[in-house]
Amino acid sequence: MPRHMPALASLMASALTLLAALPAAALSVDTVTIETPANTNVAFIEGNETIGQSFVAAGGVLDSWSFSYVDILTFNPNLPMTLAFHAGFDPTGADPALDSYVFTPGGNGFQDLTTNLSLTQGETYTALISADNMRWAITETGSAYADGAMVLQGAARTEDFAFRAVFSEVSAASAAVPLPAAAPLLAAGLA
Repeated sequence: MPRHMPALASLMASALTLLAALPAAALSVDTVTIETPANTNVAFIEGNETIGQSFVAAGGVLDSWSFSYVDILTFNPNLPMTLAFHAGFDPTGADPALDSYVFTPGGNGFQDLTTNLSLTQGETYTALISADNMRWAITETGSAYADGAMVLQGAARTEDFAFRAVFSEVSAASAAVPLPAAAPLLAAGLA
């Protein structure tokens, strides 16, 4: 066996150990939550009305969304509602929805609905909600959210609806993990 073989085997073992210790190229995911306060004023959700809120995406994925609900007829069973998201400012919901969700609110206040909807960070979207009849209302905030407007019966108003949105933002800066400075020397040594 040549004299340099044990040294080469030791060097290769060291190289494998170093490569195994390198950090994996991972994406760092940060979440951004927008939650507006709720006042006592409410807007009733009736059949065939357009009610909602425009907003600016604070991340590339909308993880969850919730309006602040008020159950106005507690003696009747809760009825399903439909939440639909539209690109841009679309107070009438005329354009096809990006996605829609049918759910039944379970009580008053914020109730997060998981959406996992892919959006473009910094772009404007509109969340519209509807119900078959007047069983629910959405709490108003006044003007607590500067990047959007309340949609009520197909028109924009200066007030806002109370809502909570959780966005995931994938940081591109952390996607590429640099190699340690010794890695090129190791590769040259192996060669």
